This record gives sequence, structure tokens and C-alpha cells, in this order.
Amino acid sequence: MDDEKFPYAEERRLFYVALTRVKKDIILVAQPYKASPFIKEIIEDNKEIVKNLNENQMSSNPICPKCNDEYLIDKGNFRQCVDIKFCNYTESKLPNCPKCGKENMIKTYHYNIATCQDGNCDGTIKLCPHCKDWHLIDKGNFWGCSNFPYNDCRYTESKKN
Repeated sequence: MDDEKFPYAEERRLFYVALTRVKKDIILVAQPYKASPFIKEIIEDNKEIVKNLNENQMSSNPICPKCNDEYLIDKGNFRQCVDIKFCNYTESKLPNCPKCGKENMIKTYHYNIATCQDGNCDGTIKLCPHCKDWHLIDKGNFWGCSNFPYNDCRYTESKKN
């Protein structure tokens, strides 16, 4: 019969041995929302010396809305799930507000536009009505989806004079 006080006692001992054999510094990498019980205990028991997981660069990125497990990473004018091997989610990165130049555009799907969240600005960008996630960009004589050629949305709309 197993009279161990803690669950996964053998794994706990092995983890402890690995931690105590470190010669200089140790960096534990864990996903904030999926950290193991061992990592959570270390953080809880050593709050004064453990850096907050939210201070790292990756955790400030938004969570992938498709898999809800991983973070989105910047890839130029779009973001993709960091776990691209198993989750193929991508989304457009909205440009700065065309009116005030700030990075605070928010998508408003009901109206198919992105609006500036600065209280003193009423800048908008039209979202692509076909793929819904990306925005329209000026292509000279017409407007085209910023998703092309990444995911082959070929939506265009003529400029009305």
C-alpha cells in the first residue's frame, strides 16, 4: 500500500533532486494557465524570489481564441498561434488608427469595422466582409483584403468616387 503524503511523490522527489543539483541559476518555464502542480507550489512557497509569470514577454500576448491553450505571436501584419503545428489559427494585426496614429483599434464585428478606442478620435477601418477577421487595405484603384495572399481571401471592392 502506498502511504505517500503527496500525490505523485516519486515524480516530486525526482523534480526536487533535479532542482537541487543546479550549480548557478535555474529558469523554470511554464505556461501560466497550464503550470504543473509542482511549479504552482514553488511559486506559492517562494513568492518573494520567484518572478511573476505575467512579467515575461510571451504572457503579455493574447491567448489563442481557437485552442485556448497557447499564445498568439506577431508575424508582421498578422498574429498566429505559437503552436502552429497543431493549431492553424491566424488573425490580422490591425494597423494604427488612420486618424490619430495610435495602436488602439478594436474590431466591432456587428458593424464590420474596427474603431479607435481613443476617446477623442473617431477613426475607423473597414473589416473584410468575406473573411471577417482581416481588414481592407488601399490597393490603388480598389480596396483589397489584408488576408491576401496569406489565406487566399481574394475579396476586393472598388473605390467609389
